[in-house]
Amino acid sequence: MLRHREAQYLSYTLRKNLDDKKALLKFADELLKEQEFGHLSRGQTTAMIEAQKAELNEFSSLYEKLAALVTRTQAKTKKEVKSPSDVP
Repeated sequence: MLRHREAQYLSYTLRKNLDDKKALLKFADELLKEQEFGHLSRGQTTAMIEAQKAELNEFSSLYEKLAALVTRTQAKTKKEVKSPSDVP
């Protein structure tokens, strides 16, 4: 982001020194356009993202155990709900 601002300042200075009104208006219009900083295109990555992917997720096994417990509890509850209705 800082390099972009430096480039804008340099561009402004050059256009101002050339005394080109059309170029200055075009530059002002370009400043109003929205810039995307930190947005990666599909397939692009950074060193930090790759490091995070490589790290072991210490909570993954906990999530898996919790999901298995919830699934077993739901299955058991469904089974118990069916059982009392089967008795005459």
